[in-house]
Amino acid sequence: ATVVVAKWVKEMDNDKLASELASGGAPLELAVPTDDLGVAETPVR
Repeated sequence: ATVVVAKWVKEMDNDKLASELASGGAPLELAVPTDDLGVAETPVR
């Protein structure tokens, strides 16, 4: 799920994505593109 989310998040938040991946990728699910779209696309967990 994280990979799928990260894939399309990369198109909007490349810098943010890089930070999340560098941090282990865990915060990625918590910092889902909710701030970009205003919609949480993460319940795939």
